[in-house]
Amino acid sequence: MKDMRHRVRQLVTDAGGSESITEAIVVALNEACMNVIQHGYQGDAEQEYELQVAYNKNRNVMVFELLDHAPRVDPARIKSRSLDDVRPGGLGVHFIGELMDEMAFCEPPPGYGNLLHMSVRLDKQTPLEMP
Repeated sequence: MKDMRHRVRQLVTDAGGSESITEAIVVALNEACMNVIQHGYQGDAEQEYELQVAYNKNRNVMVFELLDHAPRVDPARIKSRSLDDVRPGGLGVHFIGELMDEMAFCEPPPGYGNLLHMSVRLDKQTPLEMP
C-alpha cells in the first residue's frame, strides 16, 4: 500500500490539491484498502484489488473506485462503531465518510466482488482545517 499512497499523493498534488486534502484522501483510501484486506480477504495482503482514479478538472473533483475480488458486501451491514467506544479499529468507514464527499457501494463489473465509489472536491475544507 505504500506505493498506492505515494501515487495518490502525486496525482492529487499534480491536480492542485492542498497538502491537507492530499493527506485526507490518502487516509481515506488507505482505510478503504485496509478494509478490503482485513474483512474481504481475511488479512491476506497478497490478494489483489484495483484502485481506479479519475479527475474532473471542470468540477475540481477526484473520483476513486476500489474494486476487489472478495465476496459481495451487503452495504446495510457496514457500520462504524460508536465514537464513544474508544479502542483501536472499527472507524475506517467513519473516516472515509468524513473525508470524502461521496462514498457508495455500486454494482461491480463482471469478475469483481465489490466496487466502492468515492469522490471528493479538491477545494474541500478537511476536518484538519476546520475551526
